[in-house]
Amino acid sequence: MDKDELTPDEIDALSGGAGGRAVEEAESVQAVFRRAAERWAAGLSGLMRVAVEARFAGLRRQSYGRFASGMARTGCCYVLSVASPPGELVLAPSSTILHAMIARLLGGEPCGPVASRRPMTEIEQRLGRRIVAVLIDDLRVAWSDSFDFSAEVVRAESGPSRADVLQAVEPVVVARFELAFSGLSGPVDLCMTSRWMDEMGGRLTAGGASSKNAEQIHLALENSLVELRVELARTRIAAGELLHLGVGDLITTEQPVDRPLVIDVDGQSRFEVRPGTHEGRKAIRIEKRVEGA
Repeated sequence: MDKDELTPDEIDALSGGAGGRAVEEAESVQAVFRRAAERWAAGLSGLMRVAVEARFAGLRRQSYGRFASGMARTGCCYVLSVASPPGELVLAPSSTILHAMIARLLGGEPCGPVASRRPMTEIEQRLGRRIVAVLIDDLRVAWSDSFDFSAEVVRAESGPSRADVLQAVEPVVVARFELAFSGLSGPVDLCMTSRWMDEMGGRLTAGGASSKNAEQIHLALENSLVELRVELARTRIAAGELLHLGVGDLITTEQPVDRPLVIDVDGQSRFEVRPGTHEGRKAIRIEKRVEGA
């Protein structure tokens, strides 16, 4: 973040309310998501028969279109219909963690990241819904002290961009969770419309959840995860050339070697950078901010 303190306007924008009530609602919402993460760890550990870690990583506000584009590589997402507050949510587990859990339920041992884009088989779809059912039930229990959360899976899609729930410009709030087990880890995002989130925050506050202060909201944002991506270059080659590529072949691009690269933060171009190394690891050095970022 560019500054040490959140302004009152930024606090309002984060929490969807106004003044002290907004701060109270924001903290209440974060508290229930932390409880949900604790429930997920216990529920998934029981289902997987292996220790599963889960933590709430933070909240962020963005447009649905930006959320969808940032989750383009997600193996599957689930559209949830919620009775109260009424609305539709999108639950999007990363393909790595979802397919690893499915492999575990099928009796195998996940041995590395899975980035399969093929459609899931019927048995995989059923196991995916079984995993999601555990997550939904744990959300219900975590939120039961404040309001009666009831949701069901309406349909599963191959990615948020195909989950035709909202317009691209619709403002949403995304709660990110991080799951880990058997040496693998990946995020699970819960996407909610800002209106639904505001309604939920109001109910949580009315239910007597504790309030703290704006500094805790700031800390929650600092602990939130964002995706950084640097693209080296793009080019096109003929299919015949691709078929004959072998070890040691070079693929040239139109990108001049002295041109800076651009780093994307959650799908948005932010900085011009230079590649390099640091303490034996690949690294990038930020040169300047992209104009308009």
